[in-house]
Amino acid sequence: MTAFLRRRLALCSSILAALAQGGCMSADAPASSGEAPAAAVQNTADPAPAPAPTAHTVRVRGVVRLAADSGDLPGYELADIGREEGRPGVPNGCSPARASDLRPMSLSAERGVGGVLVTATGDPARFSALPADEARSIPLAIRDCRLEPTLIVAAVGDTIELTNHSPEAFITNFTTDPINEAVAPGRVRQLEVIRPGVQRVTCSMVAGCGRTDVVVLAHRVATVTDAQGAFELDVPAGAALTLHAWHPLLGRREGEAQVSADQAAEGQSPTVDIELRLPPPGEVNAPVAPAPEQPGAAPLH
Repeated sequence: MTAFLRRRLALCSSILAALAQGGCMSADAPASSGEAPAAAVQNTADPAPAPAPTAHTVRVRGVVRLAADSGDLPGYELADIGREEGRPGVPNGCSPARASDLRPMSLSAERGVGGVLVTATGDPARFSALPADEARSIPLAIRDCRLEPTLIVAAVGDTIELTNHSPEAFITNFTTDPINEAVAPGRVRQLEVIRPGVQRVTCSMVAGCGRTDVVVLAHRVATVTDAQGAFELDVPAGAALTLHAWHPLLGRREGEAQVSADQAAEGQSPTVDIELRLPPPGEVNAPVAPAPEQPGAAPLH
């Protein structure tokens, strides 16, 4: 087996192989497919400051940038955000659909990519040795009839607190919950995160409210880039590792960057940028084989 094939075999277990105990890919990922590091949820327009790094971790800072020769960032179809023909129109008091509703990843003037997941893979033993975190409550809101943020990173056991700040009620659904529940203005629905994978929150049956993708990993070494593509990520200290930048819309494509053992030594604070290069229109993503389910393995798409 060639080194390339071995690497691709490992590719199916964190961005999504931090999914470690989960399946290789959620059936709900597209066919083409904020508190920052703490809950790995981030409002890309107003990122929260990261907490101080914990013992035996190193804080890596950087920017995810779209390569100059890259294809364009992909977007959703109207049906993916509940605005397709035949669905009820935008409720009174809410603004009509915008181009940004279809393109959750943003591109800054310096080609920084906002709204993408950044995580790391490396020695599984070092990831497993990280202190266990308590389950967390992750905020999600419907504002102006739109879910925000559009990307959340969570762990099994977390709870997503979905609050409707819009003037209309919405019938909300979550991939792993069989109940479609109406959420009236000012009311809250609690969504329990029960399994790894790529999940989604949407609104069904009546007016749409956009969508939020929920990437559930087996560890909390993950964050979401801000509007400029910047990130801060606490990673296990003492060994080389790989950073990954990914979004469900990217399918099997991702950006990668290496962090050397010297850079990851305790007391260091390296700056490592991640370049994201996408295929030009018409180029098909190469298939990726499943990989062993283990913490710290390479991303699963």
